[in-house]
Amino acid sequence: MAIKHKFEAKREDLITSKDWNAEHIIENGTIKALHIDVEQIITDHIVDNAITTSKIANNSITKNKIKNKAITAEKLDAVNDAEDGYVVSYDANSEKFRWKYIEEGVKKHTQLQDKEVNGVIDHADNSITTDKIRNNAITTEKIIDEAITTEKIQNSAITTEKIKDNAITTDKIQNNAISTDKIQNNAITTEKIIDNAITTSKIQNSAITTEKIDAVNSPSDNFVVSYDQATTKFKYVDPETFKPPKHFISVSFKPRPHGITEYQVPYAVGATAATTLTLTASRVYWIPFFVSRKVSITTLAANVTTAASGTHYIGIYASDSLWRPTGNTLVSFSFDAGSTGLKTTTVNITLSEGLYWLAWASGSAATVRAIALASCLSLGLSGLGTANTTAFYTSGSTLPNPAPATGYTALTGSALPAVGFAFSFV
Repeated sequence: MAIKHKFEAKREDLITSKDWNAEHIIENGTIKALHIDVEQIITDHIVDNAITTSKIANNSITKNKIKNKAITAEKLDAVNDAEDGYVVSYDANSEKFRWKYIEEGVKKHTQLQDKEVNGVIDHADNSITTDKIRNNAITTEKIIDEAITTEKIQNSAITTEKIKDNAITTDKIQNNAISTDKIQNNAITTEKIIDNAITTSKIQNSAITTEKIDAVNSPSDNFVVSYDQATTKFKYVDPETFKPPKHFISVSFKPRPHGITEYQVPYAVGATAATTLTLTASRVYWIPFFVSRKVSITTLAANVTTAASGTHYIGIYASDSLWRPTGNTLVSFSFDAGSTGLKTTTVNITLSEGLYWLAWASGSAATVRAIALASCLSLGLSGLGTANTTAFYTSGSTLPNPAPATGYTALTGSALPAVGFAFSFV
């Protein structure tokens, strides 16, 4: 460092930093820019706190003048103190920084103009789209009653996975807020809605169109919507299928007076005498029967007359729109045929009007009580010969789930194993 000594200095009087010591007294205002050589002032030459704001020229501190990690939280002029997890933002009112807590995982999208009003985040209409909402993020307790109005929901934004099971209660839905364009096709399934949550006032007139029905098939002209027990979904059905053929009316549960609770075999036609049948092992017998009036079934029973050790299974299946076995068993039970006598089980199932299939999976060649051939319904006559088809069978020693779509063979000229039903009309 070269400095003028006392008042007047000559070139030969210049001293450098290595010659400097305390006895070199400098009077105030005597050091000028031309007296200081380039890069001669180092940290040790500057007194602590000597550089004030007024000493620094505007825009003179550039990026490369700041040492890495030199700006710490304490260096920010904020209106409040920082806490763990806080981020800094600009406070327009104070024209200073403000520390704020942002919940982990929450991201502010540039298209969302958020503002807090009484603790509620209000968004511009149609700004929340499906991809902005994490699956199951909106739970019942997150939504103020009637906060979701029609204009807040983007068309088709509500899909099945966005709705938590049982999250939709009556008080969450504003009257007339549910219109057709707000609901994605097939989005509303049974498990998304709490029982009795949807009242008449919650649904706009004509809002429920055919596309909104989650059905297993497509509608045809004049078809009606029914509940399909096998798939637990809606099904479009030709109303003509609910009208049984006249010859099937007798193949059902028969009327009886008060106090009579004996078993009935619904597929027995005018039977006045029983017989026996030796079953074929590893065969599943399929026998159709019709329910002409809703019944509640409480007991199923079979009678082994000649024992043959092995497990037997009996079950009931629904039928599809073409009256073929479908779905899993609606109810079933099993027993060991290694001993004779009545085999019963308690059940609790209601059968509505329609066609059903009784299936008996034989695990041994036991002999059982049966309906005589003359009392069985003719289901076909192969080649117009003399052997009537009375049932069908598939291979297997257990009940299949679901019912098979192939592999059936006609059972001709045979009696049918009798399964007794204890029931009451509903």
